[in-house]
Amino acid sequence: MPRQYVNGIALYLQVIENSGNLFRDPVLSVEQLLDPPTGGIAPGAPWFLDEQPVDGDTVTLENDTDGSETFTFRTVVTSVPFEVLIGTDADDTMINLAVAIGLQSVYWDAKKFTNGEALNPGSGSSTAGHVVGIWKRQPDNGDNDRIYGTFATPADAKTVNYLGATEKYTYDTVTAMASADPTIGTFGFGVAQVDLINSERRGVLAEDQTWLWDADGVKWILASGAGVFEVIRQYAGGVGLLDAVYQSGANLVDVASAAALATSRIVGFVSEIDEPDPGFCKVRFAGDLGGFLSLTPGKTYILSLAPGEILAEDDTGNVNYPDTANQVQVRVGTANTAIELMVDRGEPKRLS
Repeated sequence: MPRQYVNGIALYLQVIENSGNLFRDPVLSVEQLLDPPTGGIAPGAPWFLDEQPVDGDTVTLENDTDGSETFTFRTVVTSVPFEVLIGTDADDTMINLAVAIGLQSVYWDAKKFTNGEALNPGSGSSTAGHVVGIWKRQPDNGDNDRIYGTFATPADAKTVNYLGATEKYTYDTVTAMASADPTIGTFGFGVAQVDLINSERRGVLAEDQTWLWDADGVKWILASGAGVFEVIRQYAGGVGLLDAVYQSGANLVDVASAAALATSRIVGFVSEIDEPDPGFCKVRFAGDLGGFLSLTPGKTYILSLAPGEILAEDDTGNVNYPDTANQVQVRVGTANTAIELMVDRGEPKRLS
């Protein structure tokens, strides 16, 4: 099957209803891949600073349905919403704009990414790869979403003009942001849920992943790339980073322990806490996970009696080693380095 690569992501060609080949192009952020009830793919646009703005420079987001929102850069913020603090450097200012859009905009959302070198090679004072992704909160593509603004030095603000949303996200010709309303959409394409085809894939540049649409489950499924061995769960009180956890309820994990069979059936290890939202965590259930201390490379590790902890399978003198009737021995992985565990969950064995 022919394919093209962008930032390491394969763009697949698919035949749709025998009508010919169609590119499955990458989007900017996984946040644009929307599950029901909205569904589909939200239109978006990349934006970045080549140099620092000056007090009074503006960025405007607009569409034909909702109107416009203008964000003004300030050396001192005196009015909220829609004023953005000029940071210590261009990278800091981009973060401030993304946060302001995310918190204050009614119609758009934004996030700053660090691996968009294809768009921002670092020719100005901002760091190579630093790009603000801006996207519509809804997947419709008929609102003509566009970005423009006034800068004392117009070339200081860069974006990609997606030419009335007729170009795919592989189009990466960066230009100075328009200084007046271009009237036609400058965001990339959006796709309504009804137009998605089962198992079609989308590459995501910022997260270096590919996702496929599951029409039967009515959701996006991570197919490859960063995070492919992770799930997102709510966590109970006391759960912390790198804790071994088990499924304690619906969409809920708690610290695992070898003290009982019920608490030993681990889902995996907490790789991030309070992500993507407070009260939720990312749980790594396979693959390499770093951040541990004093592991012995090559050794197998098992679940400890101490909640959330692990120990080497030959550490039989450890007070938390499970060796008593009704306690459980279960493999959790093999140390790759002193700080990295290859997560490999075994079947719990209750001792008699």
